[in-house]
Amino acid sequence: MMSLGLQLLCGLCALGMTLAETEIGQGDALNYLQKFGYVKMTRNRTGALLSSQALSAAIKDFQRFAGLPATGQLDNVTATTMRLPRCGVRDRSDEIGPESRRRRRRYALQGSKWANHELTYRISKYPRRIKDRDAVDKEIARAFKTWSDVTPMTFTHKKTPGRVNIDIQFVRGEHGDGDPFTGPGETLAHAFFP
Repeated sequence: MMSLGLQLLCGLCALGMTLAETEIGQGDALNYLQKFGYVKMTRNRTGALLSSQALSAAIKDFQRFAGLPATGQLDNVTATTMRLPRCGVRDRSDEIGPESRRRRRRYALQGSKWANHELTYRISKYPRRIKDRDAVDKEIARAFKTWSDVTPMTFTHKKTPGRVNIDIQFVRGEHGDGDPFTGPGETLAHAFFP
């Protein structure tokens, strides 16, 4: 269930974002692949010791994950996909190699959970570029409905002061939690456990 909130909020934070330029160099691609778990982080973060075969394998892994033809080449489609707005959560764990090919859990046992299935949310900071707050409210309600249609959870939008289970904020750059949003192709959104 924790993954539900994480996925939902990461998807919601992409609302109102525009596509950035699609040009991406090999260095930027390597940084992307490291950041999202396709290449093990190196001590100096230069990737100087990464072989062309290892880079090709990492690109193939990303292409498979993204539903692209797995060529292992940094083609235009792959580069464009890397520049799309996305959630800041890693696609792959730090475990790289044959051991990582084993089936993994698709959830995290974090330790905290909501006490009930009737959750409340508030949009405490709206996107600056979208002036129609009602449109934002409707889109977020539609996203929550996607989950309430297939789970026993309900989501109620609270516009009055008080505690809520989920606080949605559309912010840029550093915003006080130590994990800044760096833009399209990098960290665009994240969520925290309850």
